[in-house]
Amino acid sequence: MKVLLINKYFYPKGGSESVFFSTLNILKKNGIEVIPLAVNSNKNNQGRNQYFINFPELSQLKFLKKFKYIIRFFYNTEAKRKLKKLIIEEKPDVAHIHLMFNSFSISILPLLKKYNIPVVLTLHDYRLICPNSLLMDKNKHLCKKCIQKEYWKCAKYKCSKGNFIESLFLAIDMYLRTYLLPIQKYIDKFICVSNFEQNIYLKFRPDWKSKFIQIYNPIKHLESTKSIKGNYLLFFGRLSQEKGIETLINAMSNLPQYKLKIVGTGDYLEKKDNYSNITFCGYKEGKELADLISQAAYTIVPSEWYETFGLIVIESFKLGTPVISSDIGGLSELIDNKKNGFLFEAGNVLNLTDTIQYAMTIDNTSYFKMANEARLKASEFNDNKYFSELISLYKSLILEKNKNS
Repeated sequence: MKVLLINKYFYPKGGSESVFFSTLNILKKNGIEVIPLAVNSNKNNQGRNQYFINFPELSQLKFLKKFKYIIRFFYNTEAKRKLKKLIIEEKPDVAHIHLMFNSFSISILPLLKKYNIPVVLTLHDYRLICPNSLLMDKNKHLCKKCIQKEYWKCAKYKCSKGNFIESLFLAIDMYLRTYLLPIQKYIDKFICVSNFEQNIYLKFRPDWKSKFIQIYNPIKHLESTKSIKGNYLLFFGRLSQEKGIETLINAMSNLPQYKLKIVGTGDYLEKKDNYSNITFCGYKEGKELADLISQAAYTIVPSEWYETFGLIVIESFKLGTPVISSDIGGLSELIDNKKNGFLFEAGNVLNLTDTIQYAMTIDNTSYFKMANEARLKASEFNDNKYFSELISLYKSLILEKNKNS
């Protein structure tokens, strides 16, 4: 079997890239031939690829330069041309898409349909029902204004970073793939990465019900030789408002007796102040990150958007570190309050302060019982289970295609 694996980025950037590379490695480990397709970048893991496309990060371009790429933003002919070359030369059996918007565009979907290639799309966010993908407005408040296909509201309220032009682009793109090239006609199965995410999509797109399937994300392997717990708290991930970083820092300002290490990069770094009990460690990965997680008393996940899954929770659990998490989105599916971690009300600084205070003062017996429960929960998420569910999906779609040919 040949699997075409598509993602905008071909380097570690966020949660979707973690899942993309985990999927790639798991498939290869099980003897499946994988053909990656992504955007060229000097950050890419394996350099340039003859099928990779060229597309800039529009957010990094000056205002007038963005218009140079406006057509390709909506319909990328280069992506279509290179994909056609790939299909003819490589003949993939199935296509599995992770991130495709703002790069490949909807141009690739009719082509995959034309060559009768089954298509799977993993839903890493809410881009199919919300133009800015987060179900949040420009002020990072939960928002459902566009849910009933009133995408013009994204532009009106400047939902994308408070920028009218970016918000307008996203709104137009949504109208194109809702009415001109309806995405549900070109995707055979949408993979929802949690029950919560699936329920959100079912609520607002009930007519797509037969196309949804729930498969939890695979977890990248982090190994640490550090077994002694430290007395610090840890946040790792993207430093942005929707991730609750400001709420966490405000809570820590109430708890000067406890230390917090923050690992990651993002917009919030521009606003950071000096706190005697907070250390900004920058970007970390591999063993260095694993050691930080393994030695932390708790990982804190204070997200304020509807997290689709919660990779950070399971990565922490695998290393025996309980998690203090907001009770939002897919996160609450992973955490059994006071058993393998603690839940607090998303965005509530005082509730988070109280939860940290309580968590840091439980006795050793209770703590290590909680750490063991965390490892037990993590064991439910393994490569074999993920591969089995994914390959079954691929095979069923290929079989259905052959029956209809």
